[in-house]
Amino acid sequence: MILRGHDLRKLIAHLHKLRKRPELADESGATMLEWVLVLGAIALPGYWTLKLAFAALLGHYQMITTINGLPFP
Repeated sequence: MILRGHDLRKLIAHLHKLRKRPELADESGATMLEWVLVLGAIALPGYWTLKLAFAALLGHYQMITTINGLPFP
């Protein structure tokens, strides 16, 4: 949908009115939003990295125990 002239001006005027409403200027959720962003940027990639590292370690352990269980030639 492409907004033209009059519709675009109406939309901009409506958005300016919304910015001035006090209940929309409330910043009480800003801290929660910051924590969500921190979790999304640091904690989740860290979790995935640890999960991948533990999977690699488990595979290595399984390989070593298999090799140690082989009989001598």
